[in-house]
Amino acid sequence: MKHQDDIKPIGLLFSVLRQAPERDSARAAAGKAAFVGQAVSLQADKRHKGWNAVVLTRKEPHKMSAMATIALVVALVFGGAGVTGVAAQGALPDQPLYRVKVLTEDMRYNLASDTAARWQLMLAFCDQRAYEIRTLAQNGAAPDDAVLARYQQQVERALQLTLQLADDQAAPALEQ
Repeated sequence: MKHQDDIKPIGLLFSVLRQAPERDSARAAAGKAAFVGQAVSLQADKRHKGWNAVVLTRKEPHKMSAMATIALVVALVFGGAGVTGVAAQGALPDQPLYRVKVLTEDMRYNLASDTAARWQLMLAFCDQRAYEIRTLAQNGAAPDDAVLARYQQQVERALQLTLQLADDQAAPALEQ
């Protein structure tokens, strides 16, 4: 049986462990004294220097606390900005988060890498402006001149981007 053959060497290893010599108590005490001497300073004035003067101060300074604080602030700012940007996507021109929505659209457009991607984004933004104008009209409110001007600029930019597309993409783009 192959399994029993594997057990014999392990049994030999355990028998070697049983033959270990007893621990020398003098050496153990000397090692403990050396450890305690290094771990705990026997000079109280050096060890507790000023740490208990103010209740909220730390005994030992943390070198990474400044970096951790900066990282936390950056995470909260960008995380909060991201959540606000997502929440603003449904905002209409008469709502407070509309400016955030427009800013995120501008950022997305500026981050687009090629003309086709920018053209697709611009079409989506034009559709969004048309929806906003239609919704405002249905609610009995007239759209601001700024909203109408933005819509016109986006339509013109979409047409300009269409002309920059490759020939095989331009014809279907103009039809849209």
